[in-house]
Amino acid sequence: MLALQTGLLTGCAWISDDEHAALVCVLAGTCTEADSGATPTPTASDSGTPTNRPPDVVEVALEPVEVYTDTPVEAIVRAEDPDGDDVALAFTWFVDGEIADETGAIRPAEAFTKGTELQVEVTPSDGLLDGESRVSELETVLNTLPTAPGVSIDPALPDEDTEALLCLLETPGTDADEDDLVTHAFAWEVDGAAWSETTTTTWPDDTAVVPDDRPEATWTCAVTPSDGEGDGVPGTASVEVPGCSDQEGLVAWWAMDGSWADAGCGGHDGPS
Repeated sequence: MLALQTGLLTGCAWISDDEHAALVCVLAGTCTEADSGATPTPTASDSGTPTNRPPDVVEVALEPVEVYTDTPVEAIVRAEDPDGDDVALAFTWFVDGEIADETGAIRPAEAFTKGTELQVEVTPSDGLLDGESRVSELETVLNTLPTAPGVSIDPALPDEDTEALLCLLETPGTDADEDDLVTHAFAWEVDGAAWSETTTTTWPDDTAVVPDDRPEATWTCAVTPSDGEGDGVPGTASVEVPGCSDQEGLVAWWAMDGSWADAGCGGHDGPS
């Protein structure tokens, strides 16, 4: 059934036939549903005021993907508002399942240790309504490998009489994971090839035996740090060792006093 809303009378007229007559009047108004029993749902056009809708967090992720003790972590968020409003973000960090004090988008490096599980929850707001919170994937802080140690070789300038080279650990490797014990392994190379003729002076294999019959070559000591879970970048040092063959080692000079002079290569001395 339709009902005519109140309005201004614009005119009336009689309508009749052989049996009936009726007076019809016209009002300036609109027709609405009067007896449907339903209550109209208010809309933006009904009230004249637009309806505000909450913002939404589309995506949240932690960067970098691999997290270490000595690297900060940032929450990367993409949020949208259907009404085009500015979106403010609230961050809740979880460390091993417990709420942390940090409330910003970046969590500083010193805030966690190896093995810590990290997660962040982000809640959007347009200033009037909060949107649904979204939680990032869980990330675990990885083991940080030790730093390269400082290394040197003694003597720094070998000569023909050099019979051994000593690799010195000047500064040990350090580990950002304070509970890790750093050990060091020594190894030698000659012109890039592994050299196994070594002895121990201070550390195992820290001393390379230099043979008498040797070509000129580059000798390198590499000291590799380890925290028990992985090896760090080795520290290295190199020296140039002059060559010396067997024939050179037997060369001697006849001295004016009738004695053999020092041949000078590999420590060979002539008879006196």
